[in-house]
Amino acid sequence: RGLLRKVFWGTSEWAAVNVSEETRDWYALHRLAFDGYKDGWRYFLCVELLMMLLLSGLSAWQTDNNDTCWLRSALMTGVLFLFLLLLVGARPYVAPYENVMEPVIATVDFAMMLCTVGALGAERPTEHKAVGWAVQLAVVSMWLIVAKFVMDAAVFVVDEYR
Repeated sequence: RGLLRKVFWGTSEWAAVNVSEETRDWYALHRLAFDGYKDGWRYFLCVELLMMLLLSGLSAWQTDNNDTCWLRSALMTGVLFLFLLLLVGARPYVAPYENVMEPVIATVDFAMMLCTVGALGAERPTEHKAVGWAVQLAVVSMWLIVAKFVMDAAVFVVDEYR
């Protein structure tokens, strides 16, 4: 439709071609989940869900000492780094805005975990200055996500009701 839609949501339409009518109906029913991804990356949603499951599983890991806590945090940092590389390299979203905002948020999250790993590697982790940086980055990440939500909602309202 308008310029806002092109920048924030892209212009691509996903057509289910060379598939059965049943599959076409399934795509139509679940279109909202896949429309934001460009051709060849329609199932990037599965990558995002896998990343969330991995991070959730690692977060749930109960550690009993600083070494295993450091390992858990290092693994989480690795997951975030791989996700960041994939976001930057693949640019899986149709909308230019998404291909900028998602890597920015992922970079902040990765930096936050890097600070956490750095602090946990110190002799007195809770007193290390990287803990403060990690907390500040967590707040920045939260505000970026809130801002993205507000922007997405505003664009939707403006685009739908004008």
